[in-house]
Amino acid sequence: MNLETLRIFLVVAEVKSIARAAEILDMNGSSISRKIKGLEEELNTELFHRGGKEFNTTSQGTQILKQVGTVLGEVDQIRNLANNDQEVSGPISLIVPPTIGNALAERFLVPFIKRYPKVKLRIKVNSGRQVDTLYDNDLAISPNLPSDSSLIAKKIFNGKQHFYAGTGLLEKYGVPSHPAELENYPYLVLLDDKSYSQDVQTWNNGQGLSGKFNTNSVAYSDHTEILARMVADNVGVACLPKGAFLNNPTLNFVRLFADEYYNQNCLYAIYPSRQYRPHRINVLAEELERFFNTKHAL
Repeated sequence: MNLETLRIFLVVAEVKSIARAAEILDMNGSSISRKIKGLEEELNTELFHRGGKEFNTTSQGTQILKQVGTVLGEVDQIRNLANNDQEVSGPISLIVPPTIGNALAERFLVPFIKRYPKVKLRIKVNSGRQVDTLYDNDLAISPNLPSDSSLIAKKIFNGKQHFYAGTGLLEKYGVPSHPAELENYPYLVLLDDKSYSQDVQTWNNGQGLSGKFNTNSVAYSDHTEILARMVADNVGVACLPKGAFLNNPTLNFVRLFADEYYNQNCLYAIYPSRQYRPHRINVLAEELERFFNTKHAL
């Protein structure tokens, strides 16, 4: 058993396809099949169900996959420790959505560049909140999991999206006591938010409380700051991260409900695959994770 074989197993399990794994790993499909078969013989167990359209792990394979992920993560940490004395230099290409780009520009990018003057940082603002492909970029930050199963996502932030309304709107419609009552209010839709579909908004606080309601949708945008301004102008209610209001602290808005009624607001670091990443990419990803988890980042 070696690390290369474990990484091959992990990639195949994640993309559920020998052919897709071959593309990601730049290997021959038959070589991958032999590696997987050899690992199964060494462990004396079947790791995958065969015969279907997808290469799904068996129950034993699923348990082993969890341990493999832990082992490879620890190996990466060891490499990072060994790289701590290495100079952080070279090109990094980063994709971010518009609102996050604003937050990084104000409070993260300048200090990062000053700390690592030999890094050549290229930043591309994605037009929406969904990352479908990385092309030739090294890393993307997104509030949604990627649609491309060959991309690897790591959760780096788990915050909250609360419901907000303008004071004028509340004077007209009254103050709701539960999200279900919002079906009677004009609603502003955050596009590419997986919790909204076909005029139905779902919410789940990750702590055991969840629900859904039909919406009277009056406007749609994938830019949270646009919706925040519309909230303040009493156009409708919206479910937004607090960061949507950070650049406009004078906006007149009210956060609705007790702190138990909210939706989760996650951010993911998205990579091409679990292949070895240069030290500079890991440094940027780790510093972004620390930044997003500071009190006033988002």
